Amino acid sequence: MFPLSLKIFMNRKKAFFMAARIYYYSIYAEKIRQYVEMRRKLGYKYTTNEQYLRSLDRFATLKGETSIGFTKAFADEWGIKRPNETETNRGTRISILSYFSSFLRDIGIDSYIPKIPPYQKPKFIPCIFSNLQMDRIFKASDGLRSGRNASMNTCIMAIPAIIRVLYGTGIRIGEVLNLKISDLIMEHRCIKIRDVKSKKERIIPISDSLWNVVQTYIGYRNSLPEDNLYSEYLFIKPDGRRCTDEGIRRWFRKCVQTAKINEDIPGVIPRVHDLRHSFAVNSLAGMVADSIDLYVALPILSNYLGHQNINSTEHYVRLTTNMFPDLRKALDRACIDIFPKFINYE
Repeated sequence: MFPLSLKIFMNRKKAFFMAARIYYYSIYAEKIRQYVEMRRKLGYKYTTNEQYLRSLDRFATLKGETSIGFTKAFADEWGIKRPNETETNRGTRISILSYFSSFLRDIGIDSYIPKIPPYQKPKFIPCIFSNLQMDRIFKASDGLRSGRNASMNTCIMAIPAIIRVLYGTGIRIGEVLNLKISDLIMEHRCIKIRDVKSKKERIIPISDSLWNVVQTYIGYRNSLPEDNLYSEYLFIKPDGRRCTDEGIRRWFRKCVQTAKINEDIPGVIPRVHDLRHSFAVNSLAGMVADSIDLYVALPILSNYLGHQNINSTEHYVRLTTNMFPDLRKALDRACIDIFPKFINYE
């Protein structure tokens, strides 16, 4: 089962995302509008990709296209690397044409589908923690409260709650550091997240168990001397100052070492950000196991994680098939329409 916080989010998510109106002028204008509308009805924001479609529309206009249906010559010219363009952006442009061309074929229009450049595997492979490994990490973090660690300039008191929040919500370390007491929405058991990348805000629900963890931490927080409770931030040191990125990473490494995670995965150095990766992969695996339609679930997970486009979230599909090979067939079935059917490229 994937985290209850994401289930709550899926049940409550009712907003329909619409970007500013974009106009198209080529022979493909009406079909592009139909395609974008279809993607949005499926729950995708489809804002960044729509900009690529607008560029494709301009390109078709400049080339004087008079009939619908892409040719190989058109696709080849569209795929030429532009000055100062990265291979990643070029690959995205080609994939946009491939997806749209696949849509045209699905509605009965003959159209050439260019082959997308090979997916570049990331050099870094994240560590995906199992439930048993996380139990050991939680136990290790709880043990940090004892012993000689009594400095007023340490975030040790907050570490057990911080690790659980990072793993239970998948939020980024910068986002957890920016949490304020006022960001806790008591009546709905939600938290307001300030996205460290987009500078936007989003509200996510959390499970009852995680909410209780936060409330228990607040009890410890409130037991500090009154003069040290001046900070508006949720996670603070005993002296009242906000916890730091460096402090969280240092204590997390200590927890990983105590839990002997390195013995499970020799040569891999787990990072705090791997808690976010673990949340996403385990959530996705849980959705597949629960037979949830990924056409709907992926956009919801994307919004929960604060991704700006679905491509970032689709990366976890590949990670999930690597971590859970038994789910590969189920993922293939669930994603049959998420990834286009390239059957006519050379």
